[in-house]
Amino acid sequence: MPKDPIFFAGTVRQNLDPLGSYCDHGSDATLWATLEAVSLGKRSQGLWQSGLDAQVEPNGGSGEHLNAYERQLVCVARAALRQPRVVVLEEASAGASPSFHSAENSSLLRAMRSPAFGGCTVLAATRHPGVLLDAADQVVVLENGLVVESGSPTDLLVNSQSRLFAIRNAPASSSPANEEAQKART
Repeated sequence: MPKDPIFFAGTVRQNLDPLGSYCDHGSDATLWATLEAVSLGKRSQGLWQSGLDAQVEPNGGSGEHLNAYERQLVCVARAALRQPRVVVLEEASAGASPSFHSAENSSLLRAMRSPAFGGCTVLAATRHPGVLLDAADQVVVLENGLVVESGSPTDLLVNSQSRLFAIRNAPASSSPANEEAQKART
């Protein structure tokens, strides 16, 4: 899944199930359960007055408005419905708050650990690991396309010489994205 959620003009149902695998209304329980698994269920039942048939637009438009993070969670739910063996997330926390303990990051963590992804390998590429580390069994740190370290997040984060430790404890102003933006301004 790319960092920018792929979202279609249409209904919530069409965005969750673009191939129509759950097209009969008897499958609504499955769709709602998947939304609940990615932390959108209760929120979305109040948000979308027409339920799964609510019209949504990629950028707000005339339909129900979803912020970037909510659109990302709909895409995560779409992936979960397909029951893949492997999911690759590009910049998995891009739409979430930069705050480590934010509600958005907690929702993403719950989504990745939910039964909806049971038996699935999730590969998450991110510059800002944040709370995603809590869901990881293994971490591989790359610099300039080369592996500089790997191991369990717990082992790497207790080692003050670890590159992951340095990334996690770096001030926000020294993140790779901010360094690139700073170079572009000068």
